[in-house]
Amino acid sequence: MQKKLLGAFAVAVLTFVGASVAGAATFTRDLTIGSTGSDVVALQEILVDGGYLVIPSGVSKGYFGQLTRTALAKWQAAVGISPTAGYFGPISRAKVEGSTMGGSTGGSTGGSTSNGDLEGGAGSLYDATFLSSYNNEEVGENEEDVEVSGLELEADEGSDINVVAVTVDFDKVTSGGDDDFEDYAQEVSVWFEGEEVGRIDADQFNDDNSYQRTISLDEDAIIRADDAGDLVIAVSGVKNLDSSNENKTWNVRIESIRFEDAQGAIITENAQGDLNTNISFSFQSFASASDVEFKIQSGDDSINESRTIDIDDNDETENVALFAFDVKVSGDDVELKDLVATSTFTGTANTLDDIFSKLTLEIDGDEVGSENPTATATIVFDDLDTVLEPGNYEFVIYGDIKATSSGSFAVGDTFRFEIGETQTDDSRFDVEDSNGDNLADADKTGSEIGEAHSLFVDGISAKFVSDSGTAAFSVDQADNDRAELVIKFDVTNFGEDTLYIPNVRTQTGSSTTETRTAPSTSQGIGFNVQFTGTSTLPAGNVTSILTSTATSKTNSFELPSGETEAFTLKVTVSNKAAAAIDGTQVRALLSGIGWATTDSATASSVYTVDLLDFESAYATIAD
Repeated sequence: MQKKLLGAFAVAVLTFVGASVAGAATFTRDLTIGSTGSDVVALQEILVDGGYLVIPSGVSKGYFGQLTRTALAKWQAAVGISPTAGYFGPISRAKVEGSTMGGSTGGSTGGSTSNGDLEGGAGSLYDATFLSSYNNEEVGENEEDVEVSGLELEADEGSDINVVAVTVDFDKVTSGGDDDFEDYAQEVSVWFEGEEVGRIDADQFNDDNSYQRTISLDEDAIIRADDAGDLVIAVSGVKNLDSSNENKTWNVRIESIRFEDAQGAIITENAQGDLNTNISFSFQSFASASDVEFKIQSGDDSINESRTIDIDDNDETENVALFAFDVKVSGDDVELKDLVATSTFTGTANTLDDIFSKLTLEIDGDEVGSENPTATATIVFDDLDTVLEPGNYEFVIYGDIKATSSGSFAVGDTFRFEIGETQTDDSRFDVEDSNGDNLADADKTGSEIGEAHSLFVDGISAKFVSDSGTAAFSVDQADNDRAELVIKFDVTNFGEDTLYIPNVRTQTGSSTTETRTAPSTSQGIGFNVQFTGTSTLPAGNVTSILTSTATSKTNSFELPSGETEAFTLKVTVSNKAAAAIDGTQVRALLSGIGWATTDSATASSVYTVDLLDFESAYATIAD
């Protein structure tokens, strides 16, 4: 069964329940797919007031989408408007406003005029000008009534005119693929001022008539004297476009216009303005024509940034947020069938089932899939069958983590998840457009890579607090200034037993780049010194001291269970006369925090998770 979700910024979903409506608003333009603005809101509010529209909680009004079009068509059927095209044009506007069409609107209430509705004398087509909005349009497979060309037709001042027929010609431009128009299109329709006035099957454009056909209009298309109206040609794509026919370009040409004037004369015009001039359009897969895209974006940093996860010796740790990514859907609805993500491990664990007993996928807080991991690094959430409308969505993978007593992984092991090009190219990753076709690889884009998470029963977590860097401390001798580099951070013991932070500091490296070399268990608190320039930074020029609000023991600082203590690492870099480093900028980078289970100068483990922000400011040694 399909599950349908609304994105955080999804379009308004309108549900009409049919009948009629008395209008109380004035509309000055036509409304169709993609229209936005206060007049769209006004239309929706009229329908809400009349009981024809239900808008889901949290969804904003003001966007005319596909569901709006479908619902509007039902309303048009209920109030007697034909055709029921789901287009809010002059006839629909008149119905809402409680008036009939007339004046200079160019509209009609339908039916043959027999020139009875036409005023004036002899008439002519004064001009025919291309509508600039139509150029190189794309007709998607199974896409209905894609407007590919249009003319603004202007009547002269002598008479109203009624367009009764239009001759249309199609020519294939690019080579390859099929030559029969019916292999690309199902129907060709004619629209006047947003209302359908004619329609024929595409197979009537064939070799026998050189792909040319005169379409008689079955509704009035009246242009008042010295006024204008828009005539548009639309094409509906075949249900399943052959891949060899994709991207093929055709020309469409409105060769002539046949109209009636107020004297009853029937006149054919084929040379005025832009008549008989080609406009190009192409046939595409539905996803390509609709610009459908499933784009992966960065997710919640609080989930993806490296952290230590507190687990249990004997019981599973349930529903832990492991990986987050956002998805932006654009162009049209998509259906997410199957999703693939992969993981990377360090330590004893090699596969997902070593660590996890269950993985679940949530979209905007709703669970849509659950899997039992197997002996692989890839998780496939299948049979999701979730429809996503255009908008933004938050995806989160949660997991139940096994107890360490399972023996399938070790304390200190790490894992991370990612999703990107490799995963979306996987044949098991399945996203379909609303036509049921798989999205092309080029329409599944973006990536997100989570950082490594560590698994501990007992352990610590650290939080950066502040930094400083102070320079130019002169001691009255040349080449004997110093820089004091300070990093302040908090350490929390999330385990059940008291832990200890060894009072040992070790410079684990120095470099002109931001390099962190983790300390060994015997090196306690590790730090690197980054410096600028080409000078070598002698190790003898660097000293350090560690202070804390924690209780000081013989070899360490005591950290009780569940407590947080503040630590300050001060690194001093001196410019000794024997090795001048004049003008050098220096800063300190924390590279690891050792912790032990007893008061010892040797750590049991070293914390290295998410230390990128743990660094001092730069300071310059003047001389």
